[in-house]
Amino acid sequence: MALAERVQGEERLQADPRAEEVVATVAPRREARARAWPLGAVRTRILLAIIFVAFVKQLFFVVAIPPFQGHDEVAHFGYIWTIEEYDRLPTLNDNLPIVLEGYADFTLDWPALYTANHPPLYYLLARPIYALAGEDPLAKLYALRLFSIPFFLLTVWLAYALAVTLFPRDDFLALTVPAFVAFQPQIGFEGAILNNDMLSIFFGALILYLCAGALRGGLSVWRALALGLALGLGLLTKATITVFLPVVAATALWCWWPRPWRRALRPHYWLGRLPAAVELAVPAALLPAPWYLFLYRTYGDFSAFDAIQELQQGWNRPVGTFGEILRSGGFHLMRIHESWGYFGWRNVPLTPGDLAVVYAFLILCGVGLLVGAGRFLWWLREAPRPRWAALDPVQPVGVGLLVAASLLLYGAMMYFGTFFALTQARYFFPAVTAMAVILMLGLRALVPPRFSGPAAALAIGAFAGFNLFLLTQLLIPYTVLYGGRV
Repeated sequence: MALAERVQGEERLQADPRAEEVVATVAPRREARARAWPLGAVRTRILLAIIFVAFVKQLFFVVAIPPFQGHDEVAHFGYIWTIEEYDRLPTLNDNLPIVLEGYADFTLDWPALYTANHPPLYYLLARPIYALAGEDPLAKLYALRLFSIPFFLLTVWLAYALAVTLFPRDDFLALTVPAFVAFQPQIGFEGAILNNDMLSIFFGALILYLCAGALRGGLSVWRALALGLALGLGLLTKATITVFLPVVAATALWCWWPRPWRRALRPHYWLGRLPAAVELAVPAALLPAPWYLFLYRTYGDFSAFDAIQELQQGWNRPVGTFGEILRSGGFHLMRIHESWGYFGWRNVPLTPGDLAVVYAFLILCGVGLLVGAGRFLWWLREAPRPRWAALDPVQPVGVGLLVAASLLLYGAMMYFGTFFALTQARYFFPAVTAMAVILMLGLRALVPPRFSGPAAALAIGAFAGFNLFLLTQLLIPYTVLYGGRV
C-alpha cells in the first residue's frame, strides 16, 4: 500500500505544472530538473574559493583588531599563563599577570581571573602555541589569535556539510550556507581573537552535522561514538554545549524509534540498540566528568555560578526575569546588533545604515520562510498522502531539529540573562550553522529554480562585500585613527 501511494505521489508530481517550483522550496526526493549549473566539481571549486577568501579575510581580522580588545582576551590569556606558569588549572582566586596591567581597561574585574570557571580544553590545546611564541606577550597574543582560524574554517566546511547532508542536490544551499558563515562579521571576529568561543562554535557545528548524518544514514555504533566524542569534547570546551544534550537525545530517539512503533514494546529491540547507546553516552559523560568534579570540589557546585556572582557582585545584576527578557524588544534588537557588529567591547557599533541593511536581510529571509511554508502547505493540501509520501523525510525532520537547536540556544542565552547582566549574542553562536540553513532556506524560497546559480553568486558577493565594508569602514579606522580606544 505504501509503495502504491509513493508511485502515485511521484506520478502526481510529474503531472503537476507547479511541482517544480514547490519542490525546489521543500526539496523532496524528486527535485527540480532545471538546474542553473551542475553538481560536483563546480560546487567544490566555489566552496574552496569561499574558504580561501575567508582565510585571507581572517588574517586581516587578526591584524586589524587592536591588541587584547577581543572580548575577554586578557582573561583568556591569563588562563593559559596560569597553566604554563604553575602547571595547574586556575581558580577564581587567581589573578591576571601583572604584565597585562596596561590592558586592565579591557577586563571586567581586574586583576581577577574571572574566566577560571571555563572548561579547560581550549586552553590546554592553546598551551603549546603560547609556549612556542616567545616571551613577548603581543607575539603570544597574535599566535593565539591565529590558532582560532583553523576552527573557523572547519566550521565553514561543516556548514557546507550540514547543508548537503540535508539537501544533497540543492546547489543554492550548498554554497550560500557556508558563505553566510564565512562572511558573517561576528563569527569571523570570533575566529580571529584569543577565546574559547570559536572552538565551542566548531563543536556546535560538528554536533549538528553528525545529527544530520544520523538522520540521513542511521545512528550506527561508529556514528554514535563520533557524536558522543563531539558532545563530550564540546562540554569540555564551554558550558554552552550542554544545550545540545536534548538535541542529541532527540536525534537518537528518532533514529532508534521502531517503525512500526509497536516494536518499541519488545525489550529485545532496545537491547539491540544498547551498544550504540553506550558508545554515545560514555564519552559524552566521561570526557567532561573530571572537570565538573573539579568545579564541585573547588566551588561546591558544578557551574561556579555562585562564586562568579560573588566576585562580580559590585556591578553585575540580572537583566530581568525570563518573561521580562522575552518581552523586551530592546534586548532582542541588541542581540541582533551584537550578532553583526560591536567587535569586542562594544566600541565599534554599526551605523544606522549598516543596521538597516541587516534588518532588511533578516526581514527578506523571514518573508521567504513564510512564502515557502505557505507554498508547501498549498501544494500539499491538494493530495496530502501521496505528496507527503514523495518527500524526503530527513529534510523536514532535519530542519525541525535545526529550529529546535536554535531556539534552545537562544532561550539559554535569555536564561543566562536572569543571572548576569552581560548575556551576549555570542552565547548563541554554536547554532550558527543551523541559523545559516534556516535563513538561506528563506532566500531559496524566493528564487525560481532556473535563477538559483545567479542568485547564489549574488548572495555570496553580498555577504563578502558587507564584510569587507565593515572591515574597511569601521574596524580598521577604529584601530588606525583612534589607536583602538574611543
